Amino acid sequence: MSSYRPGRSFINEKVDLLERAIVQLGALVVFLGTIAFVVAVILHELS
Repeated sequence: MSSYRPGRSFINEKVDLLERAIVQLGALVVFLGTIAFVVAVILHELS
């Protein structure tokens, strides 16, 4: 990178960590949502 500035990599690391956390959180929400949906369907079928 020709426009490299000191401190930029520090910010990039934080952004990468934040993006990774958001992705993991999103995956967790989808995972839990899927489980909740399956449980709701099963309960609906049983009732």
